[in-house]
Amino acid sequence: MVSMTGYGRGEVKQEHINIVLEIKSVNHKYLDIMTRVPPNFWRLEPLFKEKIKEVIHRGRVEVYINLNLDSNKEYKPIVDADLALAYLQKIRSMAGKLDIKLDVDFSALTKLPEVIRLQEKKVEVSSFLPLIEQALVKALKRLLIMREAEGKKLAADIRERLNNLQKMVSQISEDFIKHRSRQENTLKKRLQIWLKSVKLEEQQDIKESIFQYFRSDITEEVVRMRSHIDQFSKFIKLKGAVGKRLDFLVQEMNREINTMGAKIECAKLKHKVVLFKEELEKIREQIQNLE
Repeated sequence: MVSMTGYGRGEVKQEHINIVLEIKSVNHKYLDIMTRVPPNFWRLEPLFKEKIKEVIHRGRVEVYINLNLDSNKEYKPIVDADLALAYLQKIRSMAGKLDIKLDVDFSALTKLPEVIRLQEKKVEVSSFLPLIEQALVKALKRLLIMREAEGKKLAADIRERLNNLQKMVSQISEDFIKHRSRQENTLKKRLQIWLKSVKLEEQQDIKESIFQYFRSDITEEVVRMRSHIDQFSKFIKLKGAVGKRLDFLVQEMNREINTMGAKIECAKLKHKVVLFKEELEKIREQIQNLE
């Protein structure tokens, strides 16, 4: 089994570029992939999603990519001659109005705002695609390793709790049989007394007692519960995404134990039902983390 929680990081370096790609996954009912990439890399989203869907089936997955270029390769100077000419015309006009001899220093003109500026070079995504794929593969591999390691821990805990449930069901069944035997003996004694001196107004009481006796039988629920536990044991041995199937079985087990609790009148047995439900809830919480 695989956990939905994990983190992976892939880094690829070349002469003038450093790519860092990070993938984080957390619990989610379905597969939800979110990408956080630089604006000019939005075309890579289909690639990320395709690769991720090949190995991940459930969870919220977030992809981050950071691309660093060497500073001397990242920017280029842009000279705005038209803007410089506009500055010069304004300076000449101002000098004429103030009757000041014009002495323009060319180097000073180039220092005026926006005359010379640095522009980030356009990054061609296609040229970096092989490197980005390498980083993605590395990050996914490490993510899966972490998810599998977390899955093993969860599986070990779930197996232990499932063993507890098996023991609890056996104990509830054994105690119920003993309780059932006592119930039967009590009902037989009452019937013998009622049959000797039965009154018309007591017939309804006799019917209610017999009805309650049969209604309180939990044999069918115990059989179904054991079947669910057996299926659960088989599913946790499987590889891949089993979280939804396990979640369904927990719902069915919860339904059966609730029915038992409603039928049982013995306080001792009711307490054991409560303990069973507590352990089952812990399993339910754990499988929410499984893919």
